[in-house]
Amino acid sequence: MQTIKLQATNITSFYVRCGLAIFFLVITASVSQAQTLRSARDYVKRANTSYEKGDPDQALADYSRAIASNPFLAEAYAARGVAWYKKGNLEQAIADYSTALEIGPDSAATYYNRGIARKALGDLKGAIADYNRAISTAPRFARAYAERGLARLLEGEQEKAAADFRRCFKLDPNLKPSMESQIAEMNRP
Repeated sequence: MQTIKLQATNITSFYVRCGLAIFFLVITASVSQAQTLRSARDYVKRANTSYEKGDPDQALADYSRAIASNPFLAEAYAARGVAWYKKGNLEQAIADYSTALEIGPDSAATYYNRGIARKALGDLKGAIADYNRAISTAPRFARAYAERGLARLLEGEQEKAAADFRRCFKLDPNLKPSMESQIAEMNRP
């Protein structure tokens, strides 16, 4: 009988020690994860500053460091996509926007930016699909209506384009002069 008590005590002691070990592992992992997230966000902040100062190369390097530190930080991919776009690497910009949207599919700005890049590459249907998603996510996103209108004009969908422009100007009348200028530019031979 006493042997059984000792074994039960040993088993209980074993489970207590295992429980404590797992607890400390979880705490350590949580602290490490928080530090990683903080350092990733720090890289994003530094990259944003570099980008604003006109240094897209440094921004790209820091966005890449942020992604290496936390590969699930959608904002780092989206921002790096903007930097790639600025440097003229539209394919890489689209790839980063797409990754950002896989991680966080509710970013109207990222859909909009990917639409801009797709339109620049001549993928008007893809651009329109992205503007549709941006508008469904943020129905008051005037620039998304404007860009969808421009893409629809290029697709020959004048009536749909006109409806987009009307909606855009209703949401933001200040966009009217720049849109009229872009439309006039498109109509020049």
